[in-house]
Order: sequence, then C-alpha cells, then structure tokens
Amino acid sequence: MFFHKKCVQPITCRRELKRNAIPDSETLVVELDLSNGDMAPADLYDLTIEGSAVIAPEDLVAEINEGDVLQFTLAHPMHGWSVCTPAKVIRSVPQGPGQTLIALQFINTGNLYSQLDNAMGRYFSRRRNNRVHPDKGKVIDVKVADGSTQFTGKIYDISTEGIGITLSQEEGRQLHPDMPLSAAFMLPNSDQLIQGEISVRQRRMMGDMAFVGALFSEQFCGYSDIFVDYVKMRKLENLAFEDSFEEPGSGDDEEAA
Repeated sequence: MFFHKKCVQPITCRRELKRNAIPDSETLVVELDLSNGDMAPADLYDLTIEGSAVIAPEDLVAEINEGDVLQFTLAHPMHGWSVCTPAKVIRSVPQGPGQTLIALQFINTGNLYSQLDNAMGRYFSRRRNNRVHPDKGKVIDVKVADGSTQFTGKIYDISTEGIGITLSQEEGRQLHPDMPLSAAFMLPNSDQLIQGEISVRQRRMMGDMAFVGALFSEQFCGYSDIFVDYVKMRKLENLAFEDSFEEPGSGDDEEAA
C-alpha cells in the first residue's frame, strides 16, 4: 500500500459530520438554464439546501464562468414535482472527456425553502456546518502527506471542522476512508501556517480528479478562531453578492410596468 497507517489523536473538539446520500438520485432530473438562453441537462453529484454540484456535457457549458448566475431546476418526473432557484457558479472543473463538474451556490435560499414540501425536502440536506468555498481569485493550496510521501492539492471547501480537497485521480486513488494524514496550508491574506492531522472521511473519483473530504483532529482546535473568522468573512461576501442580485421582473422594469 502506498500509505502506511499511523495513529491520530482522538477528536474531542468537534462534532463528526456525515454526508447524507441523496435518495433515488437516479430518478431526478437536473436542468441548467444558462444566461445565453440555452438549457443544459446535468447529472446530480451533491445537493444541500445551500448549493449543489452537477456534471454536465462540456460542450454545452463551455461558456460558463465562475461568478455567473444561472437557473437551477431539479425535478422528479415520476412524482410530478420540481423546484427552481437562481444559483451562482463557484467552480467549473473539467472532468475527463466531454464532462464538466459545476459547483453552485443557491441564491435566495428562503425562496427555495418555500418551494419544498415534505416529499421534496428529503432530497435536500439541511445540514449547515458553515462550509464555505474559497474565493475564485484566492486559491488555497494544501500539502497532504503520510511520512515522506507528499501531495499538493487545492482546498475545495472549508469549515471549522474539516476541509474538502481536490487531487489528481492517481493521487486520490491512494487514499481511503479513515486514512490519517498530515495537512498544511495557509488561508488567504495570512502568513500563519495551519497544520495538523486530518482523517479521510470520503472520496469521490470524478473524471481526472478526486474529491476528498477530511475532518480535522484535535490538533486544529488552536486554529478555531481563525476558521470562524474566515468562514464568517466568506458568508458575508456571499450575502453581499446575494443582496446585489435582482430576480427577473424586479427593479426598474417592474416599476415601469
């Protein structure tokens, strides 16, 4: 095995998080209404009340850029329901031949809540663990290692309790759930090195990349204030973006009518 097992300190300062599987996800239909008027079908990868990740045909979403706003529709044809909400593109990553992974942040989650009944709500994880994505212009590199073996990845999302890391497929295949690793990174606009043990909780292979979710050990407790401040800052930036967004039919056009 490429990595060998080593001891990780018991985690005492955080609540362990578990990702809920999306029930009957193969029966769901996802459509993206793009700003140019086109529609792109997509496959669902991840879904919470705050956002989603989808896989779409590369040629249909080639013009999508981070920061764009599009309309996200999720439907269950068999049960006869659908929900629709505006969403901001926060990541667009090639996923092998002909596919692109698109990470979306829902705008106006209050309106989304109002569309959900008990039947629809079970598809949306209402977990709110203050997970945020780094700003597109401030990429966070992270070094993960086991002994002398080291990979360099990028932090995809971060919370006070753990991080999501993107690695190459080859590197990701050498990780498995519960594997302990060391991690070191610096948050944007900071010169403080954050480092300690992490534990792999999940891994997904998507095209040429691997998405690895890991939890912090108690060694990260000393950085709690730093994480809280960073998450709060990103939340405020996202709220500022949401406040600046006007839904179709609002604003001057509506008043003129």
